Amino acid sequence: MCFTMKKFILFTAISVIFFCSLYAFGGSAAFSASVSRYAMVVTDGAKFYADASGKVERFIVDKSYFVSVVDTVGEFTRVVFMDSFDDCPSIEGYVKTVDVAFYDNVVSSPYPDVTLKAVTDVVLFSDSAATKPRAVISAGSTVRYFGVSAASSDDFYVYGNGSVGYVARNAFESFYLPLSAEYVAMQTPRETSDKSPSSITSASASQSVPADDRSPVEIVLITLAIIVVLIFVYLIVRPDKLSQKKAQTDDDY
Repeated sequence: MCFTMKKFILFTAISVIFFCSLYAFGGSAAFSASVSRYAMVVTDGAKFYADASGKVERFIVDKSYFVSVVDTVGEFTRVVFMDSFDDCPSIEGYVKTVDVAFYDNVVSSPYPDVTLKAVTDVVLFSDSAATKPRAVISAGSTVRYFGVSAASSDDFYVYGNGSVGYVARNAFESFYLPLSAEYVAMQTPRETSDKSPSSITSASASQSVPADDRSPVEIVLITLAIIVVLIFVYLIVRPDKLSQKKAQTDDDY
């Protein structure tokens, strides 16, 4: 067998071994950068921004609730908010990474599930300065609550009458927003929480991924495939080495 063909076979075999090993023993982490996960807001006054520079503030995400993580951009994390409801659009933006903790478990209700009833007619503005009217919310109608305006605690950021924007807080009935069930569970006595591993990950671990769920059978099969490739390489390369050794022995006589 010519030297070029042997090099090709060896390169192919090594490539197969490499990618099989990567897949079997944790390589899935290298290909899971796009895996979706939630992050819990753990600070008071965490702002939701329209841009990655933090210049355009939209509203305050209530502590204990979640954002759906897209990726991390510098000191900010790009997220999606309110994407689990059929009666309002989701919104994409940014939060500061230090304001959230990444959460690895199933979340029962990630976003504030609050509809507000208007007690009087009110104008919905597309900007926090209330200079660009977008819609009118009639008395008795309801809007979907996103959060308190980042510019003023006197305004809410809501979805209503087909538009997302700012409305006066005093135009709606008062309401109580409880802490999320996941946050409450974190506040249980330490002796209880110590019995199970924490599902919260610090913000500095933003690049981590969920644990690999590959079955033992898959790992065994992939390992066997690697062994077969190694045997194949041995059978190709070893005869040439034996021939070379025999030739050298013949030359000695």
